[in-house]
Amino acid sequence: MWNESISLITRVYNALLKAMSVDAVIWNVVAENELTMLGLEATPLTDDPRFLQATEAVVLTRVDDYPMQQLLRAVVDKHALLAHQQRVVSGEQEPSY
Repeated sequence: MWNESISLITRVYNALLKAMSVDAVIWNVVAENELTMLGLEATPLTDDPRFLQATEAVVLTRVDDYPMQQLLRAVVDKHALLAHQQRVVSGEQEPSY
């Protein structure tokens, strides 16, 4: 079905930030000491009103990748996903990846 080879390339966020390849990264901080070891610090976003406006996931595909788009439409329950995200935002549930 696919004629393209796919390579998984692991990237370290800290290196990307230092190289200025990305502006910022948002992720779940379970152990703050892990960030400290990387020379980073966690800044809670809960008091920032913009945080409440940025609580939906985005899935990007290539514009011509119709099989992937159809697969996502078929298997992702958008309402369940958004409900899960709202439970995470409200503190009712821990995020899981």
